[in-house]
Amino acid sequence: MKLWATLLLILPLAAQDPQKPAQQPADQTPPAPASAPAPSTASSDNWLQGSIELGYRWIPNIDGSRDTYRSVVNLGQGPKLLDADFTLFNPSKILFDRADVHATSWGGDPYNTLRVDIQKENWYRLIADYRNIAYFNFLPSYADPTLAQGSLLDQNSFDTRIRTLDIQLDLMPKKWITPYLGFGRNTQYGSGITVFETDQNDYPVASIISDQTTNYRGGVRIELGRFHFNVEQGGTTYKEDQGASDNVTNPGNFTGPFFGEQLPLNDLDELYHVRGDSVYTKVLAAGNPYPWLNITGEYVYSRPRTDIDYSEISAGNFFLNRILQFYSLGQDVLTGDAAMPHSFGNISVEIHPWKRVRIVEHWDTDRYSNASSALLAENFLVSGMPLTDQQLSSDRLILHENDEEVDVYYDLTSHLTLRGGYRFTWGDTEVRGPILAEVALEPGTLRRHVGIAGFNYRLTQKFRVTAAAKDRRRTKRSSAPAFSSTRKRASARVTIS
Repeated sequence: MKLWATLLLILPLAAQDPQKPAQQPADQTPPAPASAPAPSTASSDNWLQGSIELGYRWIPNIDGSRDTYRSVVNLGQGPKLLDADFTLFNPSKILFDRADVHATSWGGDPYNTLRVDIQKENWYRLIADYRNIAYFNFLPSYADPTLAQGSLLDQNSFDTRIRTLDIQLDLMPKKWITPYLGFGRNTQYGSGITVFETDQNDYPVASIISDQTTNYRGGVRIELGRFHFNVEQGGTTYKEDQGASDNVTNPGNFTGPFFGEQLPLNDLDELYHVRGDSVYTKVLAAGNPYPWLNITGEYVYSRPRTDIDYSEISAGNFFLNRILQFYSLGQDVLTGDAAMPHSFGNISVEIHPWKRVRIVEHWDTDRYSNASSALLAENFLVSGMPLTDQQLSSDRLILHENDEEVDVYYDLTSHLTLRGGYRFTWGDTEVRGPILAEVALEPGTLRRHVGIAGFNYRLTQKFRVTAAAKDRRRTKRSSAPAFSSTRKRASARVTIS
């Protein structure tokens, strides 16, 4: 049972009305003022408007499982800021004109927010948004193998905090050129339970989690009447750390004998690190140079890369399938990296040469390559003798894909629109070749032609029938024998809104 006591504090919602002047007699004319008073720019009585809601929550007792309560409800007790929504006005207007503040659920609740919007007219606007989420999950899963043992241990549990912060500063927001700066960060940290896997058994162990993604950006928006531009340069950094450890005997999910032996985990130290970063450039443009012509375009280039380090030392009694033997000590060391430059662009042109005719052309290109490598070294202690296995792997992917489509729309009547179009898709790729082909890279090409025809019939504003037919021819070539195919497809759809 929850008992509530809520205190509601309402701040002024509007400025106080000025005091009304005394009424003059009907037969008396008010005297003319000696001089007109100077207008007042701000009133000290009207500097704050809005509301704040405060409260207190009591939870006398929680019957049953507290972990279940935290997984489903997770509401704490104590003093609370339930809601705040108010505006500060600065009469002097020296640093800012107004500041809007909105906050919810502060004081131990699992989800709280804060948003601040500060602005000074014609100079700047600063927006900051903060969110905090407490994520707790300790409910037994449906396929938990320890349920048969009488244990309710969730083998994928979390007790973490997720925090998100986003800040953007716009300079001269009402001018034709507006520079801006932005900063964003997302973090997650906490603890939980994860599973350490071997060939014949899995072991739930305690783990810690920490990751952080940070984004920096800056750019400029340009408004020139019929033309709009946006140029942005930014970068992203990412890091993730995860560790798992156990120094007591852990029987694992499989507690029975395997070939007459038990498979316990006696000691474990597992560490996982990821570091990544990227820079990107983004350009957006839109124009309406003539009433019958609209043009939009976008170009994005990014260069992400990632480095990975993993180490693990485990002791116990395990079974390795590929050598069909038991081992008592295992050590894995993995290092890897990947880089993927990526560029993407598109252009759309819409023309209205006549009143009932609309021509739309769209072109886009997507080009990226991915180069990665990994080195894995494994050491096992088998029957008192060390066994070492080292594997080096590298991979590469190159993909270039382009797509162009032209559609013509003709309004035959006010209710019927006909459509005809053509789409051409082409590209090429290179991937790591199969071992049997004895080539490092295997190339491939794609050519696809699509004819489009259809209509859109609007019987009323709420009833619409759409039909389309496509004739597709596809050709693919690679180191394997080339092939071509033809497909036809027709579809119809009725929309009632």
